[in-house]
Amino acid sequence: MSTLLSAPPATTSRYPKRKRDQVRYNDAVEEESESGDDSEDSDTGSDVSEYANSRKRTKTRKTQAGSFKPLPKHKIFPFLSLPAELRNRIYDECLPDTTRVDRNGVRFRDQKELWFCSKSRFYRRGVQYINELDEDQVDTLSYGGAYYVSRNRQRRGRGRWPYQGGTGRGRISRNTDENSEDEKKLPKPRGLCMPLLAVCKQIYHEAAPLLYSQNLVFTDSAAMMNFASRLSPRTALLLRNIRIQNWISTRSRKSTRFAAMAVLAAKGATNLEGFHIENRIGWFSTGWSSRTAEREQKIPKRVARQVYRDCYPWLEAVMAAKGADFAIDVLGISEENFQYWNGDFGDAMKMYKRELRRLLGAAN
Repeated sequence: MSTLLSAPPATTSRYPKRKRDQVRYNDAVEEESESGDDSEDSDTGSDVSEYANSRKRTKTRKTQAGSFKPLPKHKIFPFLSLPAELRNRIYDECLPDTTRVDRNGVRFRDQKELWFCSKSRFYRRGVQYINELDEDQVDTLSYGGAYYVSRNRQRRGRGRWPYQGGTGRGRISRNTDENSEDEKKLPKPRGLCMPLLAVCKQIYHEAAPLLYSQNLVFTDSAAMMNFASRLSPRTALLLRNIRIQNWISTRSRKSTRFAAMAVLAAKGATNLEGFHIENRIGWFSTGWSSRTAEREQKIPKRVARQVYRDCYPWLEAVMAAKGADFAIDVLGISEENFQYWNGDFGDAMKMYKRELRRLLGAAN
């Protein structure tokens, strides 16, 4: 009589099984093999790892999307709810300081001006805010761009001028202890805080006039052209005062004078209250030559023709917006242009304005 062998009793696990759906990673591999894929070179392990990684990525995406939550109201500062006076004070603290001028060893900011020079970066022409200027640099900027010369001497460790020594690191050597003590007392200057204007439209409308309505000083016409090329028509209307320190910097940049004024006119900068050219716009003698004394040209007329030749796009734009009288009066020139004029300066200015009005085609 044969005895029936009974199956061994099922072993019970010590801990109960968790109630969750089982994940079988081999299902994707079996489906691919049954679909008729005869390629035996495929690595099943890599397929399983890709499937597992895809599940992990979806899970992390869900957690990252849910992790960004808005801040509670008690942590949000109500800046736009402040009074207008307080907001203006905050804008003044955030916007750049005026250029600091060093005069006789004493540094102060009495001019309330922002100085800019041209600067190229990654083959793109732009402007650089000048935070500090030496008195010698200010006085000699009218004679061939001394700012760039002095900056190059600083980088080479030669000081601002040949008779001053440098530290070898592009800085000026301090000979007295008083200057070093004064430097420690001076606060660190603020740079251009342009990202502030991009926060929202309300902040832009409130802070942009405070920045662009200041007295803007450019070292030469190339710097003004680079600055004007980046303006929007809305921003160009906010400009109030512009001064160009050096109208004729080098021979290679003499064409930038007309280009700068053309760009300024194209942007619509017609609300200027003052546009002053600090130094001479050319060299004017009494006559063309000694042999043609009968064909002598008056110096004020020659100055007016040079101004019209360089600035007529912007002058015509201002004349169309506010009249010929305003266009002629808003453009100021230096007395150095009439250095070789034998008559009175007042008579020279009258002749200059009369000739400029005639060239603009305005009725007397």
